[in-house]
Amino acid sequence: MSEKKGAVLMPATAEIVAELRAALGAEVVDRAIAAGQQARREHARRVAEHGQVAADAWLGRQRFPH
Repeated sequence: MSEKKGAVLMPATAEIVAELRAALGAEVVDRAIAAGQQARREHARRVAEHGQVAADAWLGRQRFPH
């Protein structure tokens, strides 16, 4: 989904992201969003391969950037 399309579909979220980019810098925010999306994909893969409990345990062990 493009950034503009996301802004149309989720205007409140887009506003929060825009505020975070202004406060923290686009690079930091975009990197955090990308890490979250990668974790979402990996979690879904682990659910399919190992089940919900194992995938949730994996997710709980992850250290996300601050």
